[in-house]
Amino acid sequence: MKEMGVEPMLLALAMELALKAWFVFDFDDPKHSKSHDLSKLFARLKSESQEKLDQEFRRSVAPYHPNIFYVDYGIGHVLYQHKDAFVDWRYMHEPKSTMFERGAFEATLEMVLSEFEKGTSPYRWPHFSRPDGSCPMRRVRQTGGWRPT
Repeated sequence: MKEMGVEPMLLALAMELALKAWFVFDFDDPKHSKSHDLSKLFARLKSESQEKLDQEFRRSVAPYHPNIFYVDYGIGHVLYQHKDAFVDWRYMHEPKSTMFERGAFEATLEMVLSEFEKGTSPYRWPHFSRPDGSCPMRRVRQTGGWRPT
């Protein structure tokens, strides 16, 4: 297998952080799992979030990155296949026997991040609002950068 460098590890870490952030927003609780297992992190999300991500995966990722090994190919399959990618790929000097499907994984990560951004509008999450109803994050979308209001 051709050496892929650090890309699989970084992509897996990005997915791990995205799923942990999704958990924090699902449960309004910063105490997320310490696991690197992507499949377990996904399973800890609310069922509504799992279903939303799976539906969007089937609509926007699966048609472009099909997998002939699964009849009912969903996001859970990609996350399970790459569940330990961060651990498996984090040290360059260790031999890699693990397969990493970069195209499907990267498309899945982009979809998760896009869905996260749609769902985390400052107007949706009450803990972003001040007691007077103003939102300190409002300027992020208006100016392209964070500035306190």
